[in-house]
Amino acid sequence: MNVLMFNNEVYSLTKGQYSPTSHRGQITKSSPLGALDDPFNPVSLALGASATFVARGHDKDRAQLQQLLLKAHQHKGFSFVEIYTNCRIFNDGAFDLYTNRETNEDHTVWLEHDMPLVFGKKKDKGIKLEGYTPTIIDLNESGHSVSDVLVHNERTQPWLSYSPI
Repeated sequence: MNVLMFNNEVYSLTKGQYSPTSHRGQITKSSPLGALDDPFNPVSLALGASATFVARGHDKDRAQLQQLLLKAHQHKGFSFVEIYTNCRIFNDGAFDLYTNRETNEDHTVWLEHDMPLVFGKKKDKGIKLEGYTPTIIDLNESGHSVSDVLVHNERTQPWLSYSPI
């Protein structure tokens, strides 16, 4: 089974009302003082429900999204893909950190099999585990190197694909 969730952080078809994925403080017609709750995380639910393929992408990079959808389709088992979509009328720019060419490289981790979790415009950031907590490290600081960074393995972590941070 393949589930595709199109997330624009609002209920656009009902004129831009607050939704469970609206960020805290977001002002909508149904939350004029700002949303009070933290947003619901669909990826966490999919992982908690034992989905065996979980991915997140956005609608502005067609090649990347096409690749994610193809992988989800080819996956044997339950797949879940969250797709960030911009709502120009009620929530314009909600995902600019991940879609803007000036900022996306510093806020997006591309997961490739057997490759370290390195990102950033200069590929100078990495993700390291400290205990059970993923931590972003600067690879230019003394004491840190690529060998400290987690390596993605699709066979032991089949549920991970792409994740904006």
